[in-house]
Amino acid sequence: MKKVRKRLTSTRFMDLYQKFVVDGGLIHLKTDSNFLYQYTCEMVKANHYKVEFQNDDLYHSDFSDDRILSIKTFYEQQWIERGLTIKHIRFVLDKRETFVEPDVEIEYDNYRSYNRTRRGMEKSNEEGALSFDSAQNLVKKSLKALDWDINPHGLYDPIAYVLSLGGKRIRPTCALLACRMFSDDYAKALNPALALEVFHNFTLLHDDIMDKADMRRGQPTVHVKWNDNTAILSGDAMLIKAYQLLAKCEPNVYPAISAIFSQTAVEVCEGQQYDMDFESRNDVSVDEYMEMIRLKTAVLLAASLQIGAICGGAKAEDAKALYEYGIGIGLAFQLKDDLLDVWGDVKKFGKKIGGDICCNKKTFLLINAYAKANAEEKKELDRWLLAETTDRDAKVSAVTRLYERLGIKTLAEQTIREYYDRAIEALDKVGVEKERKEVLYQLAYDLMYRED
Repeated sequence: MKKVRKRLTSTRFMDLYQKFVVDGGLIHLKTDSNFLYQYTCEMVKANHYKVEFQNDDLYHSDFSDDRILSIKTFYEQQWIERGLTIKHIRFVLDKRETFVEPDVEIEYDNYRSYNRTRRGMEKSNEEGALSFDSAQNLVKKSLKALDWDINPHGLYDPIAYVLSLGGKRIRPTCALLACRMFSDDYAKALNPALALEVFHNFTLLHDDIMDKADMRRGQPTVHVKWNDNTAILSGDAMLIKAYQLLAKCEPNVYPAISAIFSQTAVEVCEGQQYDMDFESRNDVSVDEYMEMIRLKTAVLLAASLQIGAICGGAKAEDAKALYEYGIGIGLAFQLKDDLLDVWGDVKKFGKKIGGDICCNKKTFLLINAYAKANAEEKKELDRWLLAETTDRDAKVSAVTRLYERLGIKTLAEQTIREYYDRAIEALDKVGVEKERKEVLYQLAYDLMYRED
């Protein structure tokens, strides 16, 4: 048994319902998690909210009232497949200044971390199915098999080095998974998938020079291990090699995927330029920031899915829907990164918390803080951000307190959820059996709730 306190969803209950739902609004929770359901029932009881409906043993539910806010642990089409009952409580919110936390013990069922084996991430019993792990392992094996033992070694050794540093390989993995949705012969997307990963690492090579970064995945960056000129030239060669790998696809899809690849490559460069421009600007808007991360981060993931789908023979509308899915989870991923840099667990996040605050990086959090702050709060932000020398921990602590006072964490979590929902809506539109989409539903869920 685990004592439960303030652990309903990633957004605090009070902030979510009191700020985003009108007074007297109708609220309902639909979930397959006993923990989540029981906690909500206790919260409703402690605060004397009026209950209109309550049932913990439903096998079907259908609610179309768009005024109702629904919180779910999994999407409804998956509940019946998993053999779980749906628990539902509907109640009326009374807006109030104080909020009573339920002081009860509820058995915690780890509702965010159900066994992935049943959901297609590690293994699948479906004949010919491709799990995330098997696709990822194929990508890693194929990248390792690429031959960089070529003269002049001064050009190709840095390429072999940067590709050996590892990484999640999410983009090429997604390309294979997207191809598999439309064709059992997912190997048709392998060379384009490798092209996407080589291109991605090329951008990192040049980014590290521009950012003057010394380390990449715990190892010296190429421009530090060799020099700037080598990193620039090896990066150029990687870009060309990426196009050569891309061309090793079926001839009928090459015109379409090469156009997407080239457009995406330009957009990534545009995103990097915006990011550099923002360093010297103090008037960056939220919309400008979102466009920057769309270009710098989201479009490559989206293009990976679209290219994979085209290799698998997808219809144009299905490939486009997967592109929109990629944009949604790409934006949610970057905003989650901004959030974890301030409120993450350092043991899980893998690096010291507060790095963005220390270097005054213009993130979603900082931009919104300035937008929401009053004159006095702006002065306090300026004092910490413009100080030539300051204690690191004191600065991180002070700016974090300001963020919390301004409701920035809640706003970030709400925005992450909005992009996640957009991604799922796009994935829902893809016209294949839902079993073939299952692994991408789970991927979006894992990226949203990641802690590293």
